[in-house]
Amino acid sequence: MKETVLVAEDHQSARELIAAALEGEGYNLVFAATGTEAAQMAGEHPPDAALIDVLLPGIRGSDICRQIKATSRTTPVILISGALNRRELEEESAAAGADAFLAKPFSLDELRTVLRAFSRLRSQGIEIEHLRAALSHAREATAAGAGSARAQLDWGLPYHRFMKLARKAYFEHALQTAGGNKSKLARDSGLDRSTLYVHLRNLGMLRGSQPT
Repeated sequence: MKETVLVAEDHQSARELIAAALEGEGYNLVFAATGTEAAQMAGEHPPDAALIDVLLPGIRGSDICRQIKATSRTTPVILISGALNRRELEEESAAAGADAFLAKPFSLDELRTVLRAFSRLRSQGIEIEHLRAALSHAREATAAGAGSARAQLDWGLPYHRFMKLARKAYFEHALQTAGGNKSKLARDSGLDRSTLYVHLRNLGMLRGSQPT
């Protein structure tokens, strides 16, 4: 599913420029020409990310940022302005809780880079939240052993190291639930046995060669 990016900009020429710059990036772009319109759109259909001019007619862009953050603090919001100097824009963005700011005129390559970075972070955040929920359920279902991956999980770990431990914790719990039967685990998880053994071997949970 395409990520929806709300673009709130009162100048038509700027909206057209942004639309052209983001064409082919895979976003579903929705546009608002006033702060009132942007606030209504964000309330009715919360975006996955937002690019908002600070000085919009009706409602100030920083107030729309606060509205979006009140609904979902993880939604990336970028404030833009050509009327404020860089320091003023930086201070207003920080006060509103924006994730980034771009002073006009900004590089369209920079805009694309920033949105791509936030898209990756959002995807990682969603994956981590799903893992957090799964691990919480696993902890309730069975006590973690002192040497298990679950006992080693630390939310401050680098992403890739955390993900490896999280996958190991998942397979530890699933294997325990399957009574140690890897064939049953393969059936329950929807994986073929070869794929399952690759996962287990990569996680250091399989010794010796794969059984035939």
